[in-house]
Amino acid sequence: FTENTHIPVPASSGTIPVYEAVGNGTMNVNIDTSFWGYPNAVAALLVPANGGSVVTLDYSQYDIDFGTYDIEGNKVTASTSGLVVPANIPIGIVAQDVYSDFRGKYLNYYSPYNKPIGILRKAYINIPFVATDKFDEAYSATFTDDTIYGNLWKVYAFIYDDSTDLTPGAFVKSDTHGKFIVESDNVSANRTIQTVGRIYTVDSRFPKGLLEYVDTYPGSMVTGTDTGGLPDMLFVFAHQAIYYATGSTPSIQDVVNAVKAGIFGIANIQVDI
Repeated sequence: FTENTHIPVPASSGTIPVYEAVGNGTMNVNIDTSFWGYPNAVAALLVPANGGSVVTLDYSQYDIDFGTYDIEGNKVTASTSGLVVPANIPIGIVAQDVYSDFRGKYLNYYSPYNKPIGILRKAYINIPFVATDKFDEAYSATFTDDTIYGNLWKVYAFIYDDSTDLTPGAFVKSDTHGKFIVESDNVSANRTIQTVGRIYTVDSRFPKGLLEYVDTYPGSMVTGTDTGGLPDMLFVFAHQAIYYATGSTPSIQDVVNAVKAGIFGIANIQVDI
């Protein structure tokens, strides 16, 4: 949930770009009443939770390549200022991928934004964790640097903090980019408006169930021999984090060893918003 500032709402009297026009321009329509505007079923627009801090979400090369429009209706370039998202409070977690809002940009394209997006307010979820103190020591790098965290937050769900804080019962909240961090490791602490749940378990005891012997195709990163028996979501995340930290592709055993060392693992989080 966020204030309307900086982000056009469905009932806005403004316009939005929907078509590529002749001469590389755009065709703009009313944001509320046009066929290509927001249907009446859309009550509000969602943005990533930011832990109650104003944050600027910078555009990437992907936005430039795709032809994303900024809130002023202009195509994003390398010099475009990022989107300023006001301080907000969490309302839940999305249960699936949220796709770009293509609108009428491509002829006959069915816009995924019309599809319902499920929001969970009470659930148990399993996501990768990173013990940042162990990560920084192992790879002589800082996990929160743009070259590592900056390449991971847009793609993966995860929780990160010092190993001493990633403990069962600890309250968790969102960081500035919608990723989980520890809010308080005091299990008797009071909830706040930013609290999204508690850590239930943290687990680095892998592989399990003889999955390391299940034959999977090399390069597929499917759980089995190609992940060293690690769950694929954990393996892929840890693999990419190590790559961004070291600049070289880690071996399967490198990733498995990092998990066994407690640098990475799976956190089970009880979401309660």
